[in-house]
Amino acid sequence: MRFPWLAALCLAMAGIADARPYGVDDMLRVESYGQALIDPDGRWVVIDRYRRYDSAASYRYDGFTRRGLGVVMRLDLQHGGRLEPLFSQDDGAGYWIASLSPSAKRLAVFRLKDEMLSLGIVDMATREVRWLLQHPVTSLLHPAPDWLDDQRLLLVAADSPALPWPFATGSRYQAEVIPLWARTARGQEPGVSVVGGTGEAAPLPQRRLLMIDVETGQTTQLGDGPIADVAISPDGASIALLREGPEPVIPLNVPVRSSDQNRQYRLSVLRTKGGLEREACIGCDIQPGFLEWAPRSDRLMFFARAPGQDWAAGELRLFDARTGRIRAAFDDVTPFLPPDDSGVRLVRAGWWGEVPLVFGQRGGRSSRWSAPRAAASINKALERLPCQPPLLQAGSARLLLACPDGLWTMDRTGNSRRIIKGGPISMPRSTSESFDIGIRANHRSITAISDDAPIVIPQGAQAQLRWLGWANRTTDHTTDPITRLLFGSRRAGIALLITRDACGVGRLMASGPAGIREIDRTNAHLADVDLPDMRPLTNPATGLTDWLIRPAGNRSKPLPLIVVPYPGMTFTMDRRPAVAPDMVAASVNPLLLTSLGYAVLMPSLVDARDGMDRGATLGTQVEQAVDRAIATGLIDSERVAVYGHSFGGYTSLKIATQSHRFRAYIASAAPSDLAIQHGALSPADRVALEEGFPLTVGFGWAEGGQGSMQTGPQAAPERYRLSSPYYQADAISDPVLLIHGDIDPVLAINSERMFTQLHRRGRDVTLLRYWGEAHNLRSPGNIRDMWQHIAAWLGDRLAVGGSLKPSAAPTIPSPPALRAANDHRARAALHRSALAPALRGR
Repeated sequence: MRFPWLAALCLAMAGIADARPYGVDDMLRVESYGQALIDPDGRWVVIDRYRRYDSAASYRYDGFTRRGLGVVMRLDLQHGGRLEPLFSQDDGAGYWIASLSPSAKRLAVFRLKDEMLSLGIVDMATREVRWLLQHPVTSLLHPAPDWLDDQRLLLVAADSPALPWPFATGSRYQAEVIPLWARTARGQEPGVSVVGGTGEAAPLPQRRLLMIDVETGQTTQLGDGPIADVAISPDGASIALLREGPEPVIPLNVPVRSSDQNRQYRLSVLRTKGGLEREACIGCDIQPGFLEWAPRSDRLMFFARAPGQDWAAGELRLFDARTGRIRAAFDDVTPFLPPDDSGVRLVRAGWWGEVPLVFGQRGGRSSRWSAPRAAASINKALERLPCQPPLLQAGSARLLLACPDGLWTMDRTGNSRRIIKGGPISMPRSTSESFDIGIRANHRSITAISDDAPIVIPQGAQAQLRWLGWANRTTDHTTDPITRLLFGSRRAGIALLITRDACGVGRLMASGPAGIREIDRTNAHLADVDLPDMRPLTNPATGLTDWLIRPAGNRSKPLPLIVVPYPGMTFTMDRRPAVAPDMVAASVNPLLLTSLGYAVLMPSLVDARDGMDRGATLGTQVEQAVDRAIATGLIDSERVAVYGHSFGGYTSLKIATQSHRFRAYIASAAPSDLAIQHGALSPADRVALEEGFPLTVGFGWAEGGQGSMQTGPQAAPERYRLSSPYYQADAISDPVLLIHGDIDPVLAINSERMFTQLHRRGRDVTLLRYWGEAHNLRSPGNIRDMWQHIAAWLGDRLAVGGSLKPSAAPTIPSPPALRAANDHRARAALHRSALAPALRGR
């Protein structure tokens, strides 16, 4: 099966006869949309629109670079106006939506400018903005300030105007190490950081919870300390405060996970009208990211454990803010905790009216939704759920759940009916990333039902738009796939959605009684790019699918192949690799590789984490996938390279130690020595030792995370040795290109030591080290340079005369490191010719 229709559909929609190659500059020009909010009366919409990536004033914010590109836009829904800036905004700054007051009278917005974060209040009637003097503190748990009403705003603030975490991580090392160096150079003050000592705890960040009257400017401090999260009860009478506590205690025989926290957390509740602040669970460690107030009472549900316990032994608890009483929410259910290497491992629970629900195991059965034993009728109803999805929508009298066969509703007696047939159903999603609203809101398991909410029902290549509250109201939409359904307003009779064609051209669309119209468009420059041909290759042993991606057009000769591996990343016929022209995918981009004239293979790799050698099966899995690609007759079996980033870079090096079948290897941001990552401090943390030791970064990746060593190198030296490509460097004889940023948490010493090992052995090895870059390159200048080096290096090693297309960047001469490697290439070619008969026999 082939998918050449992708390019055909793209060109047909654009009305363009001839396609052109996709290049680096195409990737660096991409635009996007962020969070969107609608006025409750359906008068207007505000939406974050991010300018083209290569127009940022600064690229020092690492993964938050896009924040410096934002513009807050407004759309008049009543008069059919155009999308325009909500207020005057500086091109050298970035703006984005924070939160909307209850009646939509005011909008809080963030501004990132000149290394400072500010909070402004926009009057939605006059569209004038007033910037507050306080310094907002952002949090991945809950970044936006909360409105008590249209006049009073709750804000967590810092005393210092310094850029807050996490924005500061991209430039913290550079900013703070220079003054430390200067102290040493002057010789009068010590340039020193101090951490540790017997019984000494690192100081905690001090913040203030402020209630600001945005009309009068009066500010009242409600609380202080290391505040990490704030949750207001629905009636506004109570505020839950989550504060950072001491460093956690994890025994040496228990692996640290990537999802473990660097601090314990403490929970207290205070009344907004004054009174004593009460600790909700004395001596408990609270799971950050889960604070759920009941809809109509002052009862707070949270997940807690004893310090040092595994989270699997934790329990859901209820705190009554009026009485101060605490009790277990469930006494016979083990909540499901998803395994997660990304650092988000939250219990799935919430409220159905005033009844708590949890997804977990009861009585040895598989995980399902349950209520407390006392709510017998609710449990009987839950037994009749038509499926057990991880997410629910709840009203006072019914549940709404998306099942594989459609959308279902069920009342409290267990009567259920399918209200929409087909799937998968798409529900409204106002945000594009968790930082817009935070981890707590983005990972909420039970949300409120809204009869205003439109839904999308797939119908082949098209889809149908329907409203939950309007049984007979349907609207057909454009043939472009809907990437995000923002919201709908029954009062305004309109729904807003974002579509995206195969080339990556995005359209903001409004659907109403008069039909559907385009409001705005992003990435129009991609309309005529040449998209590759994607071919699925089934692995008969696993049933999984590898994907072979080839440049578009008829080619008579087999192409050289670049294998892009990543352990644990698997595909099926229906779940293909994300090959998207409208993404800044600088590290490994299959579209750029196909534009250089290569075929790309993205194999499904099972991540076997057991055994003495972490990567023992990777080489065999990749070789078998390459065999399936070669069997198509489309691949030149003599010209195959492996290119991986991060743990894919580890895989590339690991395969280089196991096989001499491939002609070249690229390893970007690769952990070549797993022992180096155990107990390591990232560059950003090295200049902040006084804030304590970051446990997750230091141990989590190597022990219980992706490294999966389960213990430290002192207890398992042989497993670390066998699993680390660095210790098998003498087995690598083929050319290697190493790429690393100097402030990468995967420490650059990984690539430096691998380079020196191979260089000393006379191997063909090149190291590209980019300054001021972390795990992924962000600076357009560095990204362009890296791809020019990759183009020249691959072209030389695979003997292909390809170069980046004119739309990306001009070809550059081979760097000195490439010219110096000529004698190594000859030696490698001789080695391959000697092995060729054996390889052909495999």
